[in-house]
Parts: sequence; structure tokens; C-alpha cells
Amino acid sequence: MSQELSQHKACEEPKLFIQVLGKEHPEGHRFFFYDEHDEQEQPGLTDAVEEEDLPEPISRIHSWEWEAEPGRNVWLEIASEEGDPIRVPLFAGVGQTPWQEHERDTVFQQYVVQPIVPLAFWQSLVDDASHALPSRPGYLYIHYQGSIWREIEVGVSESDEWQFKDVDLAKHRDESEGFVDDQRLATGQSLTEIWLPARRASNWLSGEVKVAFSDVQWSAARLNCLETDPAEINQRFQSVTLQSPSERVVSGQLLAAEQLVPQRQRTPCLELQVAHPPLWVEDLSGSAVSSLYQHALSEQQSFDKGGAEAVNGAWNEANRDASPLKREVGLRAAAADVVCQAYRRSSTSTPSEEGNEPPNWEELPDGGDVLEDARQRHIPGLIIDDPLFELRHALSQMQLSQNYLSILLERCAAQPHYRSAIMVQKRIMPENIGGESNPLRSLASNQALKYLGGEFHTSVATLARDVAHRLWEFHQTRLAELIGNSAYQRALVDYFSLEESDYLSGFCLAEQCFTALSLDPKRIDILVGEAIPTLFHTANAATAQRTLVSLLEEGSTAPLHAMCFPDSETHPVDQTFVLPEEESNDGTGRFRAKALADESKRGNPPDTENLQTVEVSLLAAAARLNTIGELNRWSGAMDNVFGRIALSGKNVLSQVADQGDRTAMAARIYMPAFNASRGALHTLLGDLTFQSTGNVDMSHFVLLGVEDVQSGMTFGLDSADRNYIARNGHRQFYGDIYRTSNGELLGGTNQSRLRSIKDIGEAREVRFIFAPIDSDAAEMVRQGRERIGFTERAIGTTRLPYLMVAFQAMNLGQSGAALSTGLKAKKVLGIFAAGLDLTLATLNLSDYLSRRYEVLRPIVHTSNFSQKVVINNGQANIFSRMFPRLVTVNWLFARGAGLLAAVTMTWEAVERFKEGDMDATVAYGMAAVGATMLLVFSGPVGWVGLALLVGGAVTGIMLTDGPLEQWVKHGPFGDQRGVAPWLEEPEEAYYRLQGILANITITARRVPPQERDELMTQLGDTHNRPTPTSFLMGQMWQEHIQQTPINTVIEVKSGLPGMGVELQDVAIIKRLEGKTHNTPAYSGWAKESETQITPLLTQLSAHSIRYFVYTPVGKRALGPQTGIGYRWDVQVQFREIPQVPFLSNDRFYPAPEPLKAAPSDIAEVFDSTSSNSDYWVKETLNV
Repeated sequence: MSQELSQHKACEEPKLFIQVLGKEHPEGHRFFFYDEHDEQEQPGLTDAVEEEDLPEPISRIHSWEWEAEPGRNVWLEIASEEGDPIRVPLFAGVGQTPWQEHERDTVFQQYVVQPIVPLAFWQSLVDDASHALPSRPGYLYIHYQGSIWREIEVGVSESDEWQFKDVDLAKHRDESEGFVDDQRLATGQSLTEIWLPARRASNWLSGEVKVAFSDVQWSAARLNCLETDPAEINQRFQSVTLQSPSERVVSGQLLAAEQLVPQRQRTPCLELQVAHPPLWVEDLSGSAVSSLYQHALSEQQSFDKGGAEAVNGAWNEANRDASPLKREVGLRAAAADVVCQAYRRSSTSTPSEEGNEPPNWEELPDGGDVLEDARQRHIPGLIIDDPLFELRHALSQMQLSQNYLSILLERCAAQPHYRSAIMVQKRIMPENIGGESNPLRSLASNQALKYLGGEFHTSVATLARDVAHRLWEFHQTRLAELIGNSAYQRALVDYFSLEESDYLSGFCLAEQCFTALSLDPKRIDILVGEAIPTLFHTANAATAQRTLVSLLEEGSTAPLHAMCFPDSETHPVDQTFVLPEEESNDGTGRFRAKALADESKRGNPPDTENLQTVEVSLLAAAARLNTIGELNRWSGAMDNVFGRIALSGKNVLSQVADQGDRTAMAARIYMPAFNASRGALHTLLGDLTFQSTGNVDMSHFVLLGVEDVQSGMTFGLDSADRNYIARNGHRQFYGDIYRTSNGELLGGTNQSRLRSIKDIGEAREVRFIFAPIDSDAAEMVRQGRERIGFTERAIGTTRLPYLMVAFQAMNLGQSGAALSTGLKAKKVLGIFAAGLDLTLATLNLSDYLSRRYEVLRPIVHTSNFSQKVVINNGQANIFSRMFPRLVTVNWLFARGAGLLAAVTMTWEAVERFKEGDMDATVAYGMAAVGATMLLVFSGPVGWVGLALLVGGAVTGIMLTDGPLEQWVKHGPFGDQRGVAPWLEEPEEAYYRLQGILANITITARRVPPQERDELMTQLGDTHNRPTPTSFLMGQMWQEHIQQTPINTVIEVKSGLPGMGVELQDVAIIKRLEGKTHNTPAYSGWAKESETQITPLLTQLSAHSIRYFVYTPVGKRALGPQTGIGYRWDVQVQFREIPQVPFLSNDRFYPAPEPLKAAPSDIAEVFDSTSSNSDYWVKETLNV
């Protein structure tokens, strides 16, 4: 029993004092004495302890009578739940110590023990502040006096009390003091504080006590390595200072008890999903995270709705440096997923797997304060680095960044007008396409496409993706910085030095880091375009790429490289992989091929109960579900891990722009991963070698695979071939139609067989068009001729020469052709005005000629008629003075033309106003005002009217919206919706946009003999394999084409994908025969007859269809003798092949213009002889 000590200790007999700081220490610790050689126990001295509480500093004094007592060694004894107590050496050679005291200053005794609770250092990603969090569950290792002093299992009970349990390390050593057991049970009594030596013989133990925390129990090999290699100790452990607890959070130092803010026990699975773990740990109510989640949900809902709130509210707030959601990606991803749920069909939603349910961010549980007891008993916290948690947190945040961006893209794809939006994004927004200036880029300045809160930017989630890219770059760069740091790499030795299945833990975690670093956001985000100028952020993965290359490439000196890959000199890739006969785990984490090879032979996955890490546990669980494959379940799981490591190298290699650099880097990146796979799956891959064929005796080896980095060929197929085969179930060729990725001809078919292709065409959900757009210049010229004809001939003072008559004749012809497509008031007015213009031009020309030359009598009569006085105006009143004294026929025609000009300009202005084309409306309005001024005034005022009329008409033509501008303004993203309701229907809007961008053109050329011979060779080679039936087909085709040789190709080009497959091409090809004339007076061609023909061959490629035909040899015209010439009349229309229930059968190209309703009579559209030719592309070609 302890006795009360004298208040005048300096006058007492000699004693030994050991001071334990803090108060109310729980039972479980005591000081035990040995002789100076640690051979004889001193139970009497041990039990003679006297204890007393000291108020300053707050501590417990343990003292022993020491008169005539020789030097002793003090050990720390920890009570055990099983067997004998655990004892570890504490102080050596202790003796009597004088009592230390001072009247004013706080003094400590010569021997001091500092109880602590472990805290984890955390540097905030939000404001760079330092935090001390309670330690995670795991193991605390303490190095003292040159050896691993204690191994303590760290945990927290359900009642929020610390549980520190010691492992009796002495029981796990052999006779040579080396550790022998990998699994060591913690048998120590559960304690709420850890006692550490702080002061010895009046000297503070600065740097002598070292600590390290790990979330796994180290293997025996790892412990032996650390005890025998001081360098390893310095790299993995950190020195701590146990003197004077600090008021600030500094790693390796004590944090004063009064600075221990209330905190709950750690929840790593939740903390990894938030950017700032203290937000959860330091809030016992859980409301802080829930409140921040609600903020994130509100932000995502604003982004989804668009409008001013999305721009001025959510986006501006997200980019504010003091934003509560700064760096926060996990809560944003969870909120975005909730918003996205509204777009997902219930039939496609699947319940989360058991154990993988996401947290209910709206109702998080409260927690108890695990630091309350330490705070009350004045026990400080020891702040320790936790590099493995930092690394896991960085990895998780990067994976959440990818998930957030993926959810945004999913949400975009679920938008009703997504297909239209992505086409606009790819065709209108880029400044350059294919290295050439994009002619459509000017439309990007339209308010409908410019306003960030508009329908378009909402559909492609521009604002939300901007935030996502910023978060991606930050978290990927942070992961690169951590995994690139050798200190963090050496922390991974904890995993790479484990035994059996746990050994895979390091590879699993490294693979996830490599994969995360290899991801390029520009490739994942399909809406990103290098040529799209933007003020928004696009994540830059350069730092991640450099870090990954430095870790993967052969010859790397990074510690992690030696852990993941075998030594290339020991295992050259051009020789079979030879496993060592004996292999030991040296504890450094270096690659152990034999251990992996032995593990791959395991038949069934290991039990998850015996595994230490979540990575291997998940791998084993997934392996149990895999029942298909050539490998056994566990080796198949291992193959996936090493395969993804190799894939990460391939991903980063594909991001290297320069072809030469990429080729040079390929071997350096691929070889280590190839070598690792050979070692890990030695039974299957150990005999594989990597070398050029020139070094191999092919009679004894089999060529299993080919990869040509420069051409992109893998196993004999390029990426286009592989994608096509995978997408079409390994069926590349249909019937007699053949195509390759580059559009070169492989075979051909006749017209009747080509039609059968419609039965197997595949429907594509999204089509991208990458061809120039047709500006409809011919239509604009026709309209311009009509309008300019009115303006220039509105008054009789304008004298036009001969050319004007011909011009007006053309105007009349074009107006008549427009009238043939339908009888409408505007067209009738147009043809009437054109006839009046032609008459006025004829009268003016007769006046012009008769006044200057001697002309024929009919011209004189016409001139006289033009100047004939119809009315002799006496100008008796104000009204009559507005007209000339002599009203002639020419004057009446001129005023009539002016009146029609005013009516036509007004009509055009009204129509443009209805279409929302305000700039063209103003221009035509000015022209109408000018025409009216010409009718009313003469002289200077009339000339002003003439200027307004001509300028307004020309400006109106130039400013009139084209089809694409109309679609942008009145389509689903426009601000003038309602004029064309069909453009608000997703399918119809996309169809009309696709039709605008189709740009179907027809050309023809002669086929040189050399090209014809190559075509025949390809055709014969293709049909000659693989069956005799195909061989006969090839023979028949060759014989047929030899009888009717090919010498002409008619090519139809378009941006429409799937021409001839998804889109049935209806081509009416007629060979025209006519007479040619070649005389000094006349040279031309006149049609005599026509013959509709079937192409001899048809070739399909990515954006064109080629029809091979035969053009007979013509006859030249010589002098008065006529010749014979041939031309080709081609009409083409594309029709979507019915694919019920995916597509309707009323889609065709050329499609109706945006502001025109779909034709009611589809039969008329499909009729090539119909007077309405807007839905056919027609060309007459001279070859």
C-alpha cells in the first residue's frame, strides 16, 4: 500500500523518483525492477513503491527508498489478458535521485514517463490548416533503445473509449532475437493511454523515441529488417519530442490536453469520401457534413436547371476561394447522383450490393468524444504522420473526381436534346476541325449558344463540368505528388512485405494509383475539344503523366518500382523467366516472384477473414463470383491486377503526342509490366519472351501476339477493326459489300444485292457529322436576283444596257421554276414582278438604243410605245402636282415596279420578323422605306430612297438567317422557340440538324486503268477466300466486269454515317446520250436519249459511296458534223432503314428545312419525278 510522502522531500532519505505526468491513471501499468544485467527480478523493490499526486506539474510521483541500493534497471510492466504480464525495458542503471523543485518555475524529476493518446496529423486541403485527428484503428510501433520496443493495437470501443492493447513481442522472437511470427495476437490489457519514456537521468529523450503507425500488422520479415537496418528505421519511423506539450498542431510533438477539441472515433470509409475529414471527425452531431451535402445538392440542382441562378449563384460560388465546397468532390458526386436519379428509368436502377450502401448524407449519426477522458486527466496527444491514410484519401478523391465527371456526362446523355447538343458542341463550337478553320464557328456567338445559363450549356453541363475539371486536376495532381514522394512509397512497404495473399495488397493499391494517374480527363469527357475556345478550365494531367512514367519505366530508381517489378538484369525479357529456387522476404518490399507464383497456384480465393486489407478482401470476393475463364479464380484475379498495371502504362503512352517519343517510350513502359506478369503468373506466362522475330527459330516457337506501337496494330488488327468487330459481333462483311477503316475497296455488289443490306443495318443512337456545311448559295443568289431586280428598276431614270434584259430573263425563268413547286401568293407576286421587270428592261433598252444608234423599225416602235403619253396632267391641284405633266407608259411601268418593290420588301420584312430574324427585318424595312420614298419623291430625296432600297435589299439578303442559324434560334436551345414547334421535339430537332449538316454532294471522274486493275485484284482476292463458293463468286464477277469494263466512278459524299447500311441509298443513275456541236458560231451538247443503269460495283466507305459504271466512247464533232457525247444524270436520296421500335421509317435526306413542317405525303417525297425536288440531290455530270 502506498504511503503519504513527506512534504519536505529534500530532507528525506535517498530515494528514486519516477514522475508519470497526468492524473488518475488507469490500472494496468507498473514499474518492475531487474538487476543491471536484466537477469534477476527485484520483486521486493518493485512492491515498495510509494505514490503521490503532484499538483504542479499535474503528475503522479512513484518513489522507492534507495539507501545502499545498487544500480537497477527499470522495466515497464503492462498487464496481460492472457498469461504473464508484458514487460519492456524502460530505464537502465537507475539510482537515487534528488528531489527536483523550484519556488517559481515548473520543474520535472530526473525520470519522467509521458502518457499519450495517438493523434494523426492532417493538413487541410481547404485552408492549409493543421489538424490532429484521433488515430485510426491499426498498429502503433515504437522504436526505443535500438529495437522495436512495443507493438500496440489501436482501437476504440463501442462506448467511445480508447483501447490500446500490447503485443508481447518477446514471445514472437527466436533464440537469435529475430521475429518469427507474422500474425501476433495482442494480449495486453485494454488501456486508455500509452506510457512512453520522456526524460532519463535529467535528459529529455529528444529523438531517441521513434514511432510509426500502420493500418496493417507488420510481418516478421519487416520487423527484422527495421531492427537490423538503421536506414530503414529512419525512413519509416519519425522521431518525436515528448517535452512541453505545444499549443499548436505540429507533427512529432505533443498537443496539450486543453487543445484536444472534441472528436469522434475515426470512420475511414466515410472520411475518404469528403475532402476535409475533420469536418466529420470534429463534429459530434454529424450536422456539418449533412449541411454541406445540402449545399452541394442545391448547387447541383441549380446547374441542372440552368438560368441566372446557375451562373451567378452556383458557378460563381463554386469558384470563390472561400466557398464551403472548395475541393469537395465526394459530396458533389453524391448530390449529382441524386439529381441524375430523376433521369434514370426505374427499370435500369439496381440496388446497391450489401455492404456497399452509400452513406445517408442527410441523416448522419452523432458520436461520442473519444478525447474527453484524456482531456480531463491532462493526457496530451502525440501527433503522428499517417502517410497511408493520406495516400488512400488522395486516391479516393481522385476516383470520386472521375465518378463525378462520369455522373455529369450520364446526366448530359439523359437530357432530351443531348444528341443535338453534342452535335453542336462538336460541329459549331470548335474553331478548327481537322486542322482547318471551322466555317460554322461564327454561330457560336449567337446568344442561344453563348449564354452560359441557356439550354445548350445546361444540356452539356458546361458549368458543372468546369468545376469537375478543376477538382480532377487538383486531386490527380495531389495523388501524383504523394505517390511520387519516396517517403510515401516506403510506407507502402508495409503492404509489400506481407506474406501469402496479403502480399497482393501492395499491388492492388499501387494498381489503383497507377490507373488513376493514367486517366486523361480530355479522353473521358467526350464534350471536351482542344479546338473549342473557352474561359473554362480543362484539367491538365501532365504532372500525373510524368509521375506515372517515372514509376513505370524501366530503369526507374523509385522505391515503388522495385516493389512492383522484377529486376530487368536478373530477369531479361528476351529469356524465359526463371524463378529462384529459394526466396526470402527481406522486409524491404522488393518484388518477390516466387511468392507471387506460389500464390497464383492457389485454387480458390483466400478467406476474407484472414486478410488484412480491404483491397485483397474485395479481390477475393470478386474472384469467388468469377466462374468463367481459362484460369482458376485466384490466378485470374491476379491476372486482372497485373493486367491493369500494364494498361495504365498503355493509357499514359497514348497521351504522348509525338509519335517518335511514343515509340521510344513504349519498350521502357511495357517491359517492366510484362516481366511482372511473367513472374506472378509463372506457370502460364513464364516461358513467354519479348523479342524481334529475327532472333527466334520459328520452327520451335509460336507467335502469340503482335503489337506495333507506330501503327496501332494489336494482334493483327488496328483499333478501328477491333471496335467494329466487337460492336457487330465479329461480323464485318455483309453480302457483297466490303469496307475497311480507311475506306479502301475490298469487294463489290450489284444494285439488287445492295438493297438487301437494309435488313441488317444497325441503329446508332448518336451520329456525329464531320463534313463542311452547304451554304445554300444558289438559293440566296436566286432570291437576290429577284430583290435586286426590283430595286434597280424601280424608277425610269435608271438606263440599263443589254445585259439587263438577259438578267431579267433569267430572273423570270427562276421565278417560274419556283412557281412550279407550288402555287403560293408570294411566288405569284414574284413571277409577276419579274415579268414587269423584264418588260421595263426591254422598254429602257429600246430607248437606249434608238437614241444612240440607227436601229431596226421594231425597236423604234417599242421605244415610241415606251414614251407614249398616257395622261396629260394639267397639275391643277396639289394632288396632281405630285405627278409629272406627261405620264408615259415607261413611267407607269417604273412606278409599278417600284410599288411591287415596296410590297415585296415589306413582305420580306414581315416574314423575317415572324422568324425572329430581327437584323434582316430591319434591313428589309429600310429597303421598303426607300422604295416608298422613290414612289413619292424625286430629286435628292429620291436618290436617298434609292440608296436605302438598294442597301437594305442587299443587306437583308446577307443578314437573312440560313438553315443552321434558324435551327439555332428556333431549335431546342434557342431563345425564339415556338415558331417551329417540331424543333422542340428531341428526335425531330436532331433529325433536322443532321439534315442541315449532311452536305450531300455528287461528283464523277474517270477511272484510270491502273486503279481499275487494283480494284479487280482486290475483288478477286476477297472473293477467293475462304470457301470454294466464294471462289466461284469471284470468278463470276471478274468475268462479268471483263465483259463490261469499269471506266467511270460516281461518288456521293456526305457527313451522314452508315450510308448504304443504316441509311439506304436510293440512287437513280441515268446515262444521257446527246449530240455535240463544235462550230465557230455554236458549241454545245443537246440530249437525245437517256438510259437508267445499274452500277457494276458499289463501294461503301466511312463518308462516301462509290458507284462504278461504264461510259461508252463518244464521237467528236468536227465542223458541221455532229458528234456523240455522254453525260450522267444522278439523283440521290437516303432513307433510314426501319428498325422497330428504335427508328421510324419517315426519315430521309436531304431533310426538310428547319422552319418547314414535315411533308404530309411521304410518297411524294420518295417520288423522284415529283415537282418538289427539295428532298433529292440532283446533278448532271460531264466526265
